[in-house]
Amino acid sequence: FDGSISRDATALVRCTADRHLFVPMYVTAEGEELPTIWLRPEKAPKGWRMPRLEIVRAWRQVFKRYDVGRWLGDPPKWQTEQESLAEEFGDEVVVFFDTNQPKRMSGACDRFTTAYADKDDPLSHDGNAVLVEHLVAMVRKKAYVKGEDETDGRTRYVFDKPDDGRKVDAGIAAVLAL
Repeated sequence: FDGSISRDATALVRCTADRHLFVPMYVTAEGEELPTIWLRPEKAPKGWRMPRLEIVRAWRQVFKRYDVGRWLGDPPKWQTEQESLAEEFGDEVVVFFDTNQPKRMSGACDRFTTAYADKDDPLSHDGNAVLVEHLVAMVRKKAYVKGEDETDGRTRYVFDKPDDGRKVDAGIAAVLAL
């Protein structure tokens, strides 16, 4: 899960044991089935916010529908909701994963890059258009890890937004899911 309050997108992406990424569906209070990606409307009014209650409702539906082995969620601005999830489903399942920690995130990005390039056991996805758009938009950025020797020949990278402002949140959620 990669969440936002108002500016970026918010996304929950799942990954199966055989490395298939997909965007789960949930049912709104009005009975509409939607993907677990929430986008800021183009002409959002001042003060617009992500629909937090709807997002948490979607999380609970995903936990009921699927056998969730591990949940990695970026906690900033979603700490309370994810703590509640951890209380309900356990700390061994619900894991806080700060994407702004370069050492940890660079490892996740490296695993994702390796899985994507693996021709013998390829990473697959469901073709969700927003997920694809966000994956394509991700750019590699050099990560600086405090205390590491930059001359040792190992360069760490993380995925970030491109300069043109395209969103990458569903892509980051996919990295966490894998």
